[in-house]
Amino acid sequence: MMRLGSLKLKSELEKPDRKLSIRVELVTPQFGGGAEARKADANQWLRPASVRGALRFWWRALFGGTYRSIQEMYCAESEIFGGAAIGKEQSKAGKVSVIVRVSGEAALDSWAEYQRRDGKRMGIEQRTHPKVTSSALSIAYFPANENKKEQLPAAKLVSPLAWAELIIYDQSIFGPHQQRLSLKHWQQVEEAVRAYVLFGGSGSRTRRGAGAISLSSPEDAQHLGIPDTTDAIKEWLHQYLRAGQEHDCFLLSRCQEVYITPEHYDTGQQAQEALLKMWREFRQQRPHPSSWFGPNEWGRTKWPEADAIRYIADTHASWENGGHRIHHKPEDKNKGRAPRAHLGLPIVIKFKDDQSAQNKHPDHQKHGRCKTADPDPNELVSCKRDKDGKIVRDEHGKVILIERYSSPILLAVTAVWDHEQPTQRKFIGLVLVTKSLLPSDQPLVLKNYTKPLLPLLPGEWCDVLDGKEAPFGLRAILKRSRFQQIIPAQGAAP
Repeated sequence: MMRLGSLKLKSELEKPDRKLSIRVELVTPQFGGGAEARKADANQWLRPASVRGALRFWWRALFGGTYRSIQEMYCAESEIFGGAAIGKEQSKAGKVSVIVRVSGEAALDSWAEYQRRDGKRMGIEQRTHPKVTSSALSIAYFPANENKKEQLPAAKLVSPLAWAELIIYDQSIFGPHQQRLSLKHWQQVEEAVRAYVLFGGSGSRTRRGAGAISLSSPEDAQHLGIPDTTDAIKEWLHQYLRAGQEHDCFLLSRCQEVYITPEHYDTGQQAQEALLKMWREFRQQRPHPSSWFGPNEWGRTKWPEADAIRYIADTHASWENGGHRIHHKPEDKNKGRAPRAHLGLPIVIKFKDDQSAQNKHPDHQKHGRCKTADPDPNELVSCKRDKDGKIVRDEHGKVILIERYSSPILLAVTAVWDHEQPTQRKFIGLVLVTKSLLPSDQPLVLKNYTKPLLPLLPGEWCDVLDGKEAPFGLRAILKRSRFQQIIPAQGAAP
């Protein structure tokens, strides 16, 4: 990793064949990205390590499926970006280096301030429009919330319009010829850069459109070979939608379909809002108040996980709150089902009417109106299985957990231009849907549950995409939100 000022550029670096110089702009709020978790750095909002990590991710996404095994893929990846020491193998230095030059100090804005401004807007608009929709940004930025339990204040986000120059070059050109990066691998790096500008970003939550970056002109895009129209993006993507090996990472070769927002927007944040409103409608399928705002009047979710967990814990909320009766008896049809696991793990479980909520109403307990509560907070995770499909336990008989599984769906914000009006930069949101790697019979468990193992199952991935009844599948929600399917062609079989 090379930081600003750590390298005095040699004359050889000015050769254009193994160097890319890019000026990028932040177009959606960035969460994190500093040296410490949750913290933004106004003086170095974009770090070389972040760029290198993003390039590594997009290299895998583009080319990982062309390697027969994960070991072959890792070997090629280490040849380009470097690798840690494993067993008897020594660590390997990367041949691609990154320099970042930020343009001045970036503006920071507290996430609490975003929420305050949105609440104020809601209050004003509700006077004339009862059915006001709140900002959907919390779907991406909820980890920035204040955490009173851990005494963490609301995080600060890097505001859009921050600028930086990236210099990405092959430093192996300075060494012996036999140790230099191959032309094939350098061309793959160039493609990874294009994917990074199109679909990537900086900081955390980039898979939900946070920290998206953009070029400022179509001339820059054309000079770097980066698609700058919807048709060009579609054509560029097609070359990577080929069958390949199904390694356990995000691969474009597993992409089933791609959608774009129904409109082109003036700012990246507007495009991100459109994406997140669709995603919120999909993830939060439950009756809701007219405003999507505040904790009251929400109905029970149509997703089955809540009831499935109530069955495992053998408890559900049953009490009266000031004359309003709550009775969350689980439905039998939801027993053992957890389809939302396909969308990423862990899933943090927090019931509105758990014991902690009832403890806030001592009068209800005093008069015996509290009967039972919903389960306590927990996390839904996966567990390791052997080649025969049996759950693996450690020497103490404890189930070995797999706590992370990345979502197969990526939301991205990117810039496009109208060549007849080249000064008019617009933004679109893209939804890349890849095949889920979670088997339908993969056992899922509650991380902090101490009773005998009662696994949940995610079921078939196609049910998450094509559910015809509540919860509705993603395709139905995309259609309802007027998203346009560009891959495969509208109406074609996925």
